[in-house]
Amino acid sequence: GSYLYLRKILSNGNLDSESVRVAYYSFSPKIYGDKIVWRDFRNGHYDIYLRKINADGTLNDEIRITTNGANQISPDIYGDKIVWTDQRGEGDDIYLRKIDANGNPVGNEIQITDIGNQFESDIYGDKIVWSDYREGNNDIYLRKIDGNGNPFGNDIQIIGIGGNQFEPRIYSDKIVWREYGNGNDDIYLRKIDANGNLI
Repeated sequence: GSYLYLRKILSNGNLDSESVRVAYYSFSPKIYGDKIVWRDFRNGHYDIYLRKINADGTLNDEIRITTNGANQISPDIYGDKIVWTDQRGEGDDIYLRKIDANGNPVGNEIQITDIGNQFESDIYGDKIVWSDYREGNNDIYLRKIDGNGNPFGNDIQIIGIGGNQFEPRIYSDKIVWREYGNGNDDIYLRKIDANGNLI
């Protein structure tokens, strides 16, 4: 099986003496603050799970974030929000769920996208980016969310000029992605304003 481990880095930059096993049947981990999320195959399909890290490096119990019978994959976490790619519909869509300080789900799952296929989501602050196949090739899109995780406004196309763009990542006012075109893979960057519009 596939196992997920955690190891602390000491204040002097050295590694702690022991690794801690976080989960079995686990893939695609992401970490933010004291919380780890991953996709998990224990139920015969992929779900998103979470585990909270205590100050001493021990772990609280695992918390199941998604319960739908379809696959939920590629999670990301920022603050009190988790996003993932969800396969319950006719295509892949981006969903979000809020959590409390202990990592327990709050409210219902929120569907962020519903056009074509969207995957490889990443979240920072009030913005979510993803790779999008609605126009027949992979482009990068962005959507803003409010404090409760509800999307507002329209999807904003960040890049879509031919080729295929994958694996977007967002931090502050910058988005980076991998682009395949002319037989090569390259990394690109684009700046955005506070509303997610291109600069």
